[in-house]
Amino acid sequence: MKKLVVPDIGFDVKTVFTIGTFDGIHRGHQEILHEVRRIADEKHLRSVLLSFNPHPRQVLGMNGQRVFLLSTIDERKEIVRSLGIDMFATIPFTRDVSLLEAEEFFELLVHQCVGAAHIVVGFDHKFGRGRRGDIDLLKRLAAKENIELTVVPPLLDQGKIISSTRIRKSLMEGDIEAANRMLGYPYRFSGLVQRGDERGATLGFPTANLVLDSPLKLLPRRGVYAVLVEWKGHPYLGVMNIGVRPTFGALTAVTVEVHILDFDQNIYGSQLRVHVLKRLRDEIKFESIQDLVAQVERDIDQVRHLAEIINVQKILTTHSMQE
Repeated sequence: MKKLVVPDIGFDVKTVFTIGTFDGIHRGHQEILHEVRRIADEKHLRSVLLSFNPHPRQVLGMNGQRVFLLSTIDERKEIVRSLGIDMFATIPFTRDVSLLEAEEFFELLVHQCVGAAHIVVGFDHKFGRGRRGDIDLLKRLAAKENIELTVVPPLLDQGKIISSTRIRKSLMEGDIEAANRMLGYPYRFSGLVQRGDERGATLGFPTANLVLDSPLKLLPRRGVYAVLVEWKGHPYLGVMNIGVRPTFGALTAVTVEVHILDFDQNIYGSQLRVHVLKRLRDEIKFESIQDLVAQVERDIDQVRHLAEIINVQKILTTHSMQE
């Protein structure tokens, strides 16, 4: 007998739930979660998000091609909690799960897991083997089990449907403004500060060299960015470079370096969270060190000007559990 490995949610409380990967928890996802929360409050139900892990495309991708993510599981969990959802749980996505027919997947899910009274999904929800299960089938299956179903319409940005795929494309093109607009918050990632060659310090611009917490986290396109850095719960403005440092002889691997403004702490081994606010320019190979220093000073001026028009506290408290 096939079995879907599901978290132990239990049947003690009737549940309204949604299910999917929810990579990035963008504004379209947030509309679904707001509806889950509204129904839970109205009907006195427990609200649950079931998220697949790993990303289905990582399991089903051709030739082992990696799929870079907008959000790690921990980031998704944090955002979901901030939206008032009672429970975030993961379903391990495996090849066996991908081979379950839509009807079988639905039956295993509702009978093993959630004590479902109500299901909320997006307009384009697909499920089961080959994504053959659609909204019409879901309506029939839910009605058979006396489960209510709500389908949330798409949310548009500049006339096009918001999707994780669109956001990934925007990030890879360096269009941070579009990505952040569709996410509903500045794109962010976390990492550990490791010791570098300290070249920035010798130029008067010490940098924190970051190793990202997840190797699958998507980095924006190479270039220089205005960022907001969190260290031990405190915010600092910064200038971030993603690239290979061509002025000093191009590296073989892309690095992430952040110069934190008005900051002189020793943070080697510390954890930083970086919120990406704006793309400033491409990474450039300079003819001289003096040209590089002059440009970095201009970058810093741009960031300070940006600080006059952004709401730092709003950025820190949007979809964050940090106090």
